[in-house]
Order: sequence, then C-alpha cells, then structure tokens
Amino acid sequence: MSYFRKSSLVATMILGLVAAQFAACSGGGAGSDVRTGGSNSGSGAGSGDGTSGGPGSTGACGLTQASGVPTAGPAEGAWTGAFPIFSGVDLVFGNGVVTAEGKAVFNVGNSELWVGTVLATEDGAVASDLTLYKRPSSGGAGGLKSPGDPTPEALVFDHAKARTALSGAYQGPLSNCQDVRLGYDDVYEQAASLQEIAGVYTSAAGDDYTLTVTVHDDGQLDGSDTRGCVLMGDVSVPDATKNVYRAVADASSCGDLDGHYDGPLSLRYSAGRLSWLDLALTAPDKAIFYRLSR
Repeated sequence: MSYFRKSSLVATMILGLVAAQFAACSGGGAGSDVRTGGSNSGSGAGSGDGTSGGPGSTGACGLTQASGVPTAGPAEGAWTGAFPIFSGVDLVFGNGVVTAEGKAVFNVGNSELWVGTVLATEDGAVASDLTLYKRPSSGGAGGLKSPGDPTPEALVFDHAKARTALSGAYQGPLSNCQDVRLGYDDVYEQAASLQEIAGVYTSAAGDDYTLTVTVHDDGQLDGSDTRGCVLMGDVSVPDATKNVYRAVADASSCGDLDGHYDGPLSLRYSAGRLSWLDLALTAPDKAIFYRLSR
C-alpha cells in the first residue's frame, strides 16, 4: 500500500472523518483536535500495584498512561485506521493486532512496522517497548530497526474500549502531535486453523519485486523472493477461536535480513472472503513484513 501524501489541511480533515467514525465510543476526544506540546521523554508503564489501571506516567504528547496493567484487556484484537506520520502531515492507513498477551504489531502502509506491547483496562492503556522498522527505499522483504526519528515513544495509546476503539497520539519529529484512532475489526474473531491459512500468498510491489510465501496443510512455511531471499519455518495456531497465528522462520540469502524470526500472522477478509495475509516477522534489529494476497 502506498503513502497518501496530503497537505496539512487535508490531513486534518481526513483525521476528523476517521475520528467521527469512532469518537462516540472511543472516549478520547475529537479526532481532528491537534495535540500540542507535551514530552517525548518516555512511554513506560509508570508505577502501580500490578493490577489497577489508574493514572501512571506521562508519555508523548502529554498523555497520561495507565499504570500497573497486567494484560492486553480491551486492547486485544485486530485494529485498522489512519496513522499520521512524517510530522503529522501525511496520512498512512494501516492495521495491526494486539494479542491476548499484549504483543502489538502494526503494519503502517506496508512501509513501516511498529512492534511493542499494549496493555489496557477500561480506564486506560499503556504502550511500551515500541520498536520501529522501516523498509528501505530499495524495497524488498523487510527492513532494519530505525535508529532515528520517530523514536519508540512517538506512538502512545492511552485509551482502549473492547471491540470498539484503540486511541492515542503520535508525536512527529518536529514535536507536533496528532490523534491516532484505530477501529476494531471483528476479523479477529474468525476461527483459526492450519487448513484456513494454508495456501500460496504473493505480493508484487510494482518495482519488479515479488515475494511468495506458501503455508502448507501441516503448518510448514516456505518462501522466496525475486532477489534470492529464502524463508523456511513453521506456522502454529495458539488459539483456534482467534484469528492470530504464530510463525517462526529462518531467512537465508537475504543479506542484512538473514537470521531467525518469529511473530504473528493474521488473515484479513472482505465481503466474507479471504483477501490477504499480514506477515510480520521480527528479530531484535530487523523485520520481514508484508501484506500478501492469496
């Protein structure tokens, strides 16, 4: 998916439309409200008793995050929406998953991958340990950990409502803040099985690059791309009632991306039919991520 480059005015208008869709349930204020000021000093969970979701530390954009939250709670699920990146001027549509353990993966425009932890109660949420991976301009199967802006604290979630909305703010490199509103996608509740995910998935980037991944009936995963990169691994079903799969894979002949990976896979549906597979495999300093069609 390509970036949608808009002027600042148009970006704000689109944010307002996204917010209008979810504002009634999100409890986080108007989506077109531009946050200003605040600190980019951290997104930690703060102090707490390990069970409550009361006030905690201040994260990016001055948002107060919950403290002492032990589980994903209402943040669990599949989410989709608009991410204002590049100083909040450009809108990039993306989607992601927060697992029952709080593992969070967000594929933003198929060009950036945000990975971390999102925990929540109905009173608040906290995002932590966020890592950004960027696909290089040359394209390819994945990207390396981003060493510079935006920092891992730039994306903060401070509110979650189960099966409704996940909201927070993004602080761009120029310290300007924009609301982030993600809506729940009930695709998360689709039953999972190796038979359901089995198939051949392909992505053509339009620049003579193609990645093909096959998931076999027994869960074996293999793949390759037009640059000689090879993937070999396995897919498993952690919970048959939730549309999240776990994959482990080794990458070889991939240059800087060689290594051992793991991460969630999720299927997305349109009009009741399978539309694509979201692949999000990570290692400490690199990631292989793509939206693949079957």
